[in-house]
Amino acid sequence: HLFKFGLVVLGGQPPGAAGNREIPCCFCFWTSYYFCLISTGSHRNELCKKYLALKSPGIFVFICRNVYLAMGKLLSLRQFLGKILNHKSGMYDSIKMGEYLAAYAVKKGYFMNQTKLQKLLYILYGAYLTQYEEFLVDEQPQAWPYGPVFPRVQKKFAKVDNLAYANIESDDYETIRENQRLQSLIDSVLHTFGEWTAQALSAWSHKQGSPWAVALTNNEMRFSAIISSESIKEYFKTFMNL
Repeated sequence: HLFKFGLVVLGGQPPGAAGNREIPCCFCFWTSYYFCLISTGSHRNELCKKYLALKSPGIFVFICRNVYLAMGKLLSLRQFLGKILNHKSGMYDSIKMGEYLAAYAVKKGYFMNQTKLQKLLYILYGAYLTQYEEFLVDEQPQAWPYGPVFPRVQKKFAKVDNLAYANIESDDYETIRENQRLQSLIDSVLHTFGEWTAQALSAWSHKQGSPWAVALTNNEMRFSAIISSESIKEYFKTFMNL
């Protein structure tokens, strides 16, 4: 059993050992808690009986307290692992990046609407992926009727009139502001494409052989297909000179 295993590995003895009524380490609480999660009802009952066999109410309360703390630790661990996975799959939250890009572009004097934001974010995503071999955000663009779209960003801005609502000088956007290579790339993208209209950017993204077109072709012309990172990198390498 995991409960006994945790004690034996760390040099302790199971509660049933002669004269032993104490738990020498916290590892057993983690293993027993995990055992509770994955075991069937009969196993859980057996484990509870082992706890109750300790006879000492104080020790039983101590175990319950540590199981409670373990639950909190597991939740924290889950959040921590989530951050690690997000960091591997994308450096920034796509909504935060969209908010920053929209507000920054308007601050620089460029007109912005929903469609234009999506296309500029897509260009920034592709340029960053091509130049640095890293994902910019934590979601991939999809092939929608009017070009590449980041669904979470689209949903966030769908009912927003003022796209430049974000206070990009706040601490929420500090990591984006302090990334000099990203900031330089944003300036380059805006310098090259900032004056383009939403219609012109959409037409550009629809070109034959573009990642958007390839995604639709590979998905039997069904929309909402994921635009692959490989096709984005190959396509952007052919023309990006930011």
